Amino acid sequence: MDPSARASIRQGLEDAAKLKETGLKTRLDSGRPLWDCLKDSFAEAFDANIDKVGFAREVVSHLNDIPRDGRRPAEVKTLEDNFIALLSDLTDLLEDAAVSETQRRREKRMGRIVRGFLDDYQDGASRTVADSRLREIESSLDDSAAHDDLRIKIAALRRDFSLRTDPTRTISDFPTFRQRPEDLTRQERLANQDPDIDIGPGY
Repeated sequence: MDPSARASIRQGLEDAAKLKETGLKTRLDSGRPLWDCLKDSFAEAFDANIDKVGFAREVVSHLNDIPRDGRRPAEVKTLEDNFIALLSDLTDLLEDAAVSETQRRREKRMGRIVRGFLDDYQDGASRTVADSRLREIESSLDDSAAHDDLRIKIAALRRDFSLRTDPTRTISDFPTFRQRPEDLTRQERLANQDPDIDIGPGY
């Protein structure tokens, strides 16, 4: 933002009377976005352009200049409360995004393990190798209820194909065995998928 615009913003905050509330409300009644209405009102009052980031920065700077003790404009408390609510919402969004990213990486890791096994062992594999891959999958799981269910299915997979009995032997009915790990990755995706978002394949 150029210095003249910044100076206009600071002056506008100090001389807010130039920004007519009734004029802003009239623009808002047209159904246009709030920022567009505010930008047009500002341009009309001060003959200068503003951008969102620059405006927010100058508002925060102006608030910092207001003494925290003594008499303060009533609107400042409202603005501060709005900022607190906004920051709280942003924090929640960031936390949700972090959780989603962790889940996505876990799904990708699980998918890579399964896909690597299926690519490397297309016709058969020893019980030891298969059990080792299942342990890798288990290490990628967390403590959620959905992953508890996956652990149960992995235990059933070990039992059904006797993976820990005579481990040097090859797996019987290998085509059926191959399908079961793929089913695990599908269940993992469905358990974590937002119903409104298609996150794509897990591998």
